[in-house]
Amino acid sequence: MERPYVNQRRWKSRASQRNFRSRVPPFWTDAETLARQSWRWRILYLRALLDKELKRSTGHPTERAEEAFRELIDIYHASQADTPVKPPF
Repeated sequence: MERPYVNQRRWKSRASQRNFRSRVPPFWTDAETLARQSWRWRILYLRALLDKELKRSTGHPTERAEEAFRELIDIYHASQADTPVKPPF
């Protein structure tokens, strides 16, 4: 059975991928780099890391997960927040 359509570009070779990147306007790559350094992307990364760590450890926070929770608390400015609205650490 054929898989449903997935919005994903498949490169025939590394050369074609490099060729595509060389044609992308410089302002776009700069904007993409700046966006990936923003706090929004950091939150997305940390949430994915927490999902992975908690699944791997069957729901018990590991040291790496605790570090991610601390960083989320800093990003959210939630160090003095009530328990229901801050990350569980």
